[in-house]
Amino acid sequence: MMLNTQVEGVFSNDQFTLYLTEERQVYSCGFDLRQVQSEEHYGIPRLLAIAGGVRQISVGKDHALFITATQKVYAFGSNMVGQLGVHKTTGLSYHLHPITKQKLFYAVQPIEVAHFND
Repeated sequence: MMLNTQVEGVFSNDQFTLYLTEERQVYSCGFDLRQVQSEEHYGIPRLLAIAGGVRQISVGKDHALFITATQKVYAFGSNMVGQLGVHKTTGLSYHLHPITKQKLFYAVQPIEVAHFND
């Protein structure tokens, strides 16, 4: 939970809100694909695991990308159409589309986008 910290930036889309703190940490709240016991828990900010201190955030419709101080790229959120830049499903969670039963992949915690970090 974000206690006694300065927020330097707020980024949001239709699904979730991200808060960038002065310590270069990112907190998320809203429908950010985490498993919760009741819907009110979506309003509780949670710290995202991103190594290296975040310098820049960009959000899309239901995903976000982060650049760290060490110039690494991390991705978070839906990968339904490959928007995370991750082609393998290793490290991703999924749920089934209610009609097509297709697997819809997403990252519950930010994952490193290796293609940009090589």
